[in-house]
Amino acid sequence: MWFKVNTSREVQIGDKTKNVSEVYLCDTDNFAEAGYKVMQKFNGDCEIESVTLLKTLKPAANDRYADTNKVYIVKIAEDFRHDDGTTTTLKYPVPFFADNNADLQRLVGDYMEQGFDSMRVTTISETKWDIL
Repeated sequence: MWFKVNTSREVQIGDKTKNVSEVYLCDTDNFAEAGYKVMQKFNGDCEIESVTLLKTLKPAANDRYADTNKVYIVKIAEDFRHDDGTTTTLKYPVPFFADNNADLQRLVGDYMEQGFDSMRVTTISETKWDIL
């Protein structure tokens, strides 16, 4: 399950101390494990502000292939027509790793060619999140 962990910590920039807020995604089994994973990254020198379950987030579409990768959230939608003529749209948010928009477009295209012909991409969001 995916958890979004909001943190804050103090960092030294030159001769000033600044409070920095960061967001991490953790693929763990529970809230405590997600918070602990982020705490380990900073050897306990951070505050966990919140841990949120992202129940609709699907598994990552690809593996991180470079340290420079950003995390993008791509929403893929599918329309279902009911017998009464109404339509229901289901959206599936999927994380992707990519360095830039050109790489992302190629990766999304390859992903969609895996049998998602009845689906479409509705939203692409670049995040400043890191995945642990």
